[in-house]
Amino acid sequence: NNQIQFNPWLSDEWMETAEYCRESKIAITGYNSLGGFLEHKKTHTIEVLTTLAEKYQKTVAQIMLRWALQKGTTVIPGTGNPKYMRENLSIYGFKLSKEDVQAIDELRTAEEMKKFTILESKLWEK
Repeated sequence: NNQIQFNPWLSDEWMETAEYCRESKIAITGYNSLGGFLEHKKTHTIEVLTTLAEKYQKTVAQIMLRWALQKGTTVIPGTGNPKYMRENLSIYGFKLSKEDVQAIDELRTAEEMKKFTILESKLWEK
């Protein structure tokens, strides 16, 4: 099991790590799936996410968690709030279409993602 940050605006290196893990049958546990402590409120400003939340009648957080699940990642959202616990658990009751997963995938390279802090990795540089 490899625990890595996993959200729609990951750096190329982290996405390569996730792909390597999937290809090698290594389970991924994603943390910061909602953008992390400093970034999660900005997710409500992303039109693709808010549009999908309306389409599925879910919250932006539920859309992001469901996306991560459909990408083959186990998510570990943390909350002490019973309301959010119920919301987090309800992500198993719906599925995003392939087109909607793709729309979220494409956010990584969208101009509006520059507002997020992306932890750039230098693992592959020598």
